Amino acid sequence: MALLRIPTPRLLAQLPLLLASLAPALHAQGDQLLFWQEPRLDDLAHSQEGTWPALRESVLEQADAIVQEEKVYSVTFNDRTPPSGNVHDYYSTGPYWWPNPDTADGLPYVRRDGEFNPERDKVSDREPLHQMIHDVRYCALAYRLTGEERYAKQGVKLLRAWFLDPETYMRPNLNHAQAIPGRTNGRGTGIIDAHPLGELADGILVLADSKSLSDADLTALQEWYQDYFRWLITNDNGRDEASSVNNHGTAFDLQAASVAHFIGNDDYVRWLLEESVTPRIERQIRSSGAQPEELVRTRTWSYCTENLEHFYRLALLGLDVDVDLMDHRASNGASLDRALGFLLPYVCEPQEWPYPQETEWDNTFIRNVLAIASGLSDDHEQEIEEAQRCVEEEVPTSLAPLLRPH
Repeated sequence: MALLRIPTPRLLAQLPLLLASLAPALHAQGDQLLFWQEPRLDDLAHSQEGTWPALRESVLEQADAIVQEEKVYSVTFNDRTPPSGNVHDYYSTGPYWWPNPDTADGLPYVRRDGEFNPERDKVSDREPLHQMIHDVRYCALAYRLTGEERYAKQGVKLLRAWFLDPETYMRPNLNHAQAIPGRTNGRGTGIIDAHPLGELADGILVLADSKSLSDADLTALQEWYQDYFRWLITNDNGRDEASSVNNHGTAFDLQAASVAHFIGNDDYVRWLLEESVTPRIERQIRSSGAQPEELVRTRTWSYCTENLEHFYRLALLGLDVDVDLMDHRASNGASLDRALGFLLPYVCEPQEWPYPQETEWDNTFIRNVLAIASGLSDDHEQEIEEAQRCVEEEVPTSLAPLLRPH
């Protein structure tokens, strides 16, 4: 597979300046959210129109269950010790790697693209990480809706267990993410496991208004993110992932940009959007809107929509640093609007999608794209509205409406 070589010599020349800014002034309480839009949070709290009341009820119902269960998550709860021997290190295995049928011990594992090995979520920290992020976000939203401290208390309890408590914290690295038994103890590919850390930042910032999240805890969380950011952009695994020309590279940029934004390093965010993300649009999207690197996989709809969702989230971050990704037109004619236009005809008619999709059709990512596009895109207005009706849930649970800007 061809690789997008990042950092380029030009990027490397600027790296010392960026490293010098690794300790910016940390965000204060009440600072701007990354992805959730303040007007949409107000809609969630007060609007009686459309699906807002049903979504409000769904958020509170899920948050109540989280508070009642009082469950927390930690990398130290994993029965499998990471290769480092340190139980505070994150560990996961590659999703498409299976025991070798031709060897007695099953090693080395072999790849079966698009076929998820259920072992992944039995021995990996990926699922607990994602569940922790989910629970914190719902607790934060419930606190925002009601002002009830019990929601914030559980959200902070989850954060402390994963990031701060001496007995259960995770060290700020992904050295052993997506390991492959018998082949490698960790890969750059595994960095995608943690891409929702940017979404978690919104939950943290909402909880910062509560009594449960102290100033000391907020500072400690941001320092963890700062240490992780330093690892992310300087570690070999991070550099490998940044060089990817497919959804993994976009996911890396999204993760790096959102983490940097959370710790107040907007110089890096601007630099990354201009020097990495903008060139990706030309390299990863054709003038037709097709995403060729995603269309050669076995789960093409999933990969195309996920990759485009990452681009659209990056466009949201661009609003905060005056980098306009939505209006960017690459020299080959590619744009985010064209990539969306390529997918739109199949949102309502998935049976017409002409490419392989070996797992269940999933509208999670396209919902997010449509929500962002409805506030940013000047094209496809009617098609976007129709597509949103097609993916509307009978019982609203998706938080996609919170992403709509303006």
